[in-house]
Amino acid sequence: MWPRKHKYDVFISHAVEDKIPVADELCSRLEKMDLHVWYSGRELTAGDDLEKTIVKGLAQSRYGVVVLSPIYLRKNWAMREFYMLLDKEMEYRKVIIPVLHNITVAELQEVNIIMAAKWAIPMTKGMDFVVAKIVETVRTPRGRQKTIGEWFDENAYALKFWAMTVLLVGLISALALSWQSEEPSDDFLEREMGKRLVQFDPEPRREIASLLSVRDTTVEAVKNQLQKFWALEVRYRNEYEFENGSDRIRAKVNVSKALNVEVDKLSPDNNYGFMKATVQAEHVIDDGTGKRFSFAYINMSPVEYQIVRERTTDEGYYEAVVVYKENIRSILVQLIAPASPDGIKKHRMKLLGFYPKEKLLFEKSGSQWVLKSVTEFR
Repeated sequence: MWPRKHKYDVFISHAVEDKIPVADELCSRLEKMDLHVWYSGRELTAGDDLEKTIVKGLAQSRYGVVVLSPIYLRKNWAMREFYMLLDKEMEYRKVIIPVLHNITVAELQEVNIIMAAKWAIPMTKGMDFVVAKIVETVRTPRGRQKTIGEWFDENAYALKFWAMTVLLVGLISALALSWQSEEPSDDFLEREMGKRLVQFDPEPRREIASLLSVRDTTVEAVKNQLQKFWALEVRYRNEYEFENGSDRIRAKVNVSKALNVEVDKLSPDNNYGFMKATVQAEHVIDDGTGKRFSFAYINMSPVEYQIVRERTTDEGYYEAVVVYKENIRSILVQLIAPASPDGIKKHRMKLLGFYPKEKLLFEKSGSQWVLKSVTEFR
């Protein structure tokens, strides 16, 4: 028998605040209907790499049950799960099963027209109705002949193997005859830039998403914790760091120079330099050695970029220089207060995003251009 592609029937995507009112019961009820469910409350354990575990769960699931609520729409990580499911759906079939919780279709249309365009199951009709509709969508009832789409889905691995074998033979023949451009096409450069932007799209990243009890918060709450921190009469140390996916820069003078920003002047008073941002934080944690408070400002303004120079080097590389606006995508701050007056309090700031100007260097590998490096351009 040909192997099945999916380990799970459904992946439940939800905001953490919807776990108790909806997601826990939904998972339990679906499992009682003999569906295999990927659910973060059970699949994630201490020490797991959050991003890798969730991405693996999404890949191993046939469908994604998305519990859409006002809170879900404000959660960057939850929205990222939705768009990863949407990418799967674009490949070949329906994947997303939306469930409306405390939100109407009309309200959803005002926020996200892509989500609103999908027929959704309203929680207002009760959990029995929601579970029945999900099971109806996922399961092939006994006695009913499978549709072509369902048959293809169940035998996806074998079909892809034979299809790729045939395509590979054809591709080798075609490449031998095809004309190859000496420079990357505009479409290729746009795709590569798309990958760069997705890497630091406004979402909390692993450092932020892995915080304990992460939640949306207010600027006033952050200011209050900062005021308490700076009022402590102990020695202190400021630590600054910038990361763009390939480089990591430390120390205030180096980070400020790389970003053309006086990083020590960034604060809630100036919204950490962002025009529009969302603020997330975790509860104050006291582990006996001191107190820690972490918060993040996430840039919600879209990235703008322009490729200002392109050239082929003497070594055969292709070089593109990119200028960004809104290049800093998120800022994570940690306040660490010592347990004793002899200790040192630490103010750590980590910035994620892009250099204001970057040089992308591409190398020809066979017939394909491959991104070799990303460096600061001055």
